[in-house]
Amino acid sequence: MARFKKLFTVLVITGATSISVTMLVIALCSPWYITNIDQSLPGLFYQIERGELPKRNDVAGIRVPKNPYYPEGAPFLKIIRGVPGDVVTCDGRRFFINGIFAGEAKEQTQRGNPLTLGPTGVIPVMPRCMTWA
Repeated sequence: MARFKKLFTVLVITGATSISVTMLVIALCSPWYITNIDQSLPGLFYQIERGELPKRNDVAGIRVPKNPYYPEGAPFLKIIRGVPGDVVTCDGRRFFINGIFAGEAKEQTQRGNPLTLGPTGVIPVMPRCMTWA
């Protein structure tokens, strides 16, 4: 009977470990389903593939860093207009990538808080260890 209990315990632990590893692999490799929380893109739900660096004109999902306007970790969707090596310039609040108009920066948030302009210059290459979503 003791031998049966020991075998049963080993099987339960092995099964639980296998299930945990499988769930982790599925979570890391499966798409990220995100709800669009702002009005910057049409549509409400998007599927973002994990583990792939986005290319120009792809929709990318990011989690917002700590800031005064949105809760930390809030999901955001953005269209990738510039990629590493591209040059970002601005004229007033109008932004250009490689000389092509990319968009105009808002002066304030929907709540009336002033917004500062983002950086300009060459878009750097991201380290491979960085992940999206």
